[in-house]
Amino acid sequence: MKKGIVFILALLLAACSAGYYLLGPQPITLKGSTAADTDSYVSAKMQELGIPGMALGIVNGGNTYLKGYGRADSAGKPVTPSTPFMLGSTTKSITAAAVMQLAEQGKINLDERVTAYLPDFRFKDAQSSALITVRQLLNQTSGIAGQAGHSDYWNDKSTSRDFVFALANESLLSAPGKRFEYAEANYVILGEIIAAVSGQSYESYIREHLFNPLAMAHSYTNRADAEQGSLSAGHITWFGLPVQTKLPYPRQYVSASSLFSCAEDLTHYIRMYLQDGSYNGNAVLSAESIKSIVNPAVTLEHPAGYSYGMGWFVKENLIMHDGRPTNYYSILLISREKGAGVVLLANANNRLITAEYLMPMAYELMNVQTGEPTLPQGMSFGRMYATINILFLWVGVLLVFRIILTFTSWRKKVSGIPTRAGVVIKGLWPDILSLALVGLLFGYLLNAYGVPLQVAYLGQPDIVCSLFVFLLLPVINIVCRVMLMLNSHRKGSI
Repeated sequence: MKKGIVFILALLLAACSAGYYLLGPQPITLKGSTAADTDSYVSAKMQELGIPGMALGIVNGGNTYLKGYGRADSAGKPVTPSTPFMLGSTTKSITAAAVMQLAEQGKINLDERVTAYLPDFRFKDAQSSALITVRQLLNQTSGIAGQAGHSDYWNDKSTSRDFVFALANESLLSAPGKRFEYAEANYVILGEIIAAVSGQSYESYIREHLFNPLAMAHSYTNRADAEQGSLSAGHITWFGLPVQTKLPYPRQYVSASSLFSCAEDLTHYIRMYLQDGSYNGNAVLSAESIKSIVNPAVTLEHPAGYSYGMGWFVKENLIMHDGRPTNYYSILLISREKGAGVVLLANANNRLITAEYLMPMAYELMNVQTGEPTLPQGMSFGRMYATINILFLWVGVLLVFRIILTFTSWRKKVSGIPTRAGVVIKGLWPDILSLALVGLLFGYLLNAYGVPLQVAYLGQPDIVCSLFVFLLLPVINIVCRVMLMLNSHRKGSI
């Protein structure tokens, strides 16, 4: 009877999953390059992904297309091309540009050791860390681990200077210059170098030497100023639905992932790359510095076919970087050969799912502009999340059903759960297997992020919370069955 109930329940859930997969939303494609095609595509994708607001900027030759979509917050304020969003790691190319400005002035030598500019900079292995150069920080080949400094990620009182000093308690992942390892710490350190050699704070330098010359009037170096400039509220996706969420501002990461900008301003930034470092006739960077920034310095295993330059992923004549600051998303794509670029900003995210649909969306918009083939469409976002939700529901129901059977058998003193210790332990194998599988999935999730659990939770809270529940339920069942065994033993049943 019990097996029959479980079988019927599993069959019903499987049928619901298969039905939704077959009849659910189909992938959305971009039909052409007109403004109407673009608006239709972005609006449909925004609805599919459950994103409240997005902003788009397209540069193609001398033309610029700008558009805001949806709402910036729960009050319904509309998104415009000048609405600021948090950039996340798209910040890195801006920091690289600032370093190259100072290199042009002779204030920074890219092949000089970091300790020449920050004498107190060190890791546990002070001898090895003393060999790290500025160029290695820019190219992410310093040997610094991806998780370095992340234990203090959401401390909004900490500064980048505090962050750099705290690295003295960390170990290097590898010898400097030996391998690529994407690490926020590289660009936090660069921010401190900029401050040290320029004689002004990183924030002040960026405003004066990049934002002002590029007429980036709605770009900001801290959240307080961005909020004064009508910052779009961030959202985290829970089971496919956006939830407005304000997180602590990690200001210590300002030079790595914590700048703010808008679609309109970032089209100015794109033009600087398309015009060999100039904007509106003003030289912001030299053509030689631009070439150095986008030069493919180190070949990557992932993503396949890409190299890393200075704050940019490089593939042939295309440069790209995206940002995934938990509750926002940003991406910049530039083809210097075709004279085109795309900026796409969103005010909702979760890092492992939503972001993986937003990036191809930007590539699709770019490919239409440059005449490249459109990308093959995979499973739609709706189908993906429906599959995950139904799978998680199925697993959760089965785990809860096991606990119900345990309690029912115990309360009614039915012999459905054997009381001999060996047999009880043998009956726990489904729970032990569940714990092992969920543990492995947790390990994969943390490895995919390269961050501590608290950061992974904020990036993908629905999945992390579900996995915690799936860990807890088997533990509850194990405890109940062991208590039954002990209770029976005390009464002399064994």
